[in-house]
Amino acid sequence: ADLVAKRLVVIYPTLKLGQQLKIVQSIIDTTAESELYYDSIDTLQSLSLSPEIFVSILAQNKINSEDGSSDPTKRRRRRSSTTNKAVLQREEVSHIAEIHLRKLTIILETLDKSNAKGTEPLLATLFNLLSDLEILDQDGGLPVLYAQETLSSCMLNTIETLKEDDTVKLKSIRADILVSAIRSSPSPQVQNKLLLVIGALATLSPETVLHSVMPIFTFMGAHTIRQDDEFSTHVVEKTISTVVPALLESGSSNKIDEIEFLLMSFVTA
Repeated sequence: ADLVAKRLVVIYPTLKLGQQLKIVQSIIDTTAESELYYDSIDTLQSLSLSPEIFVSILAQNKINSEDGSSDPTKRRRRRSSTTNKAVLQREEVSHIAEIHLRKLTIILETLDKSNAKGTEPLLATLFNLLSDLEILDQDGGLPVLYAQETLSSCMLNTIETLKEDDTVKLKSIRADILVSAIRSSPSPQVQNKLLLVIGALATLSPETVLHSVMPIFTFMGAHTIRQDDEFSTHVVEKTISTVVPALLESGSSNKIDEIEFLLMSFVTA
């Protein structure tokens, strides 16, 4: 199996996109659902995966789709007999959700360790994934904190590489998704990582975060600053030092008044 895996790493770049997608999805599926005799994670991370591959794979494993066709829990519900007991259905759905979380975690770990160049479609896909993880957490009661932290690292890496492209226009990025995830997370570590994403996003595309600055500053004043640890203090300083200049760069005619109001909301929160 190890020899086959090594051979796969060599021939993978020569394959067509469709074949590459099938291989990557197969490794993810088998890794999440069974025990393998070779290091499948290492194999996956050794493949030359493009941003397009990551976008496609994440889309294939998305649960929050419009038609529900990519939602394994919904597919499972349709297949289940209506005579099944509710408790059995809940157990089945829970098991499928656990596997789904494993798949997302595998993909995120691979992306976090890859050298894939950041693209706007990839960043938009990662933002949407925040909603998926919230569903798995709030509706499924699954432990998503590690996946959220890894996702935050992926978002930071993607934003950093996007800064090298002066033509980037983030039209499909919604900062309110970040704010929602920050508010709903019980983990100060996840909150801090996502606040760093807000700060990085502000330096890349100031207008993207402008409509979300009030809840961000209010949250930091009410929660983050009260953590009373060195990293939380660093996060607050970093966020302020990136978001305030972003506001100054905006076209608002009342910049100074808005900044004073924001800082006041932070102090009095």
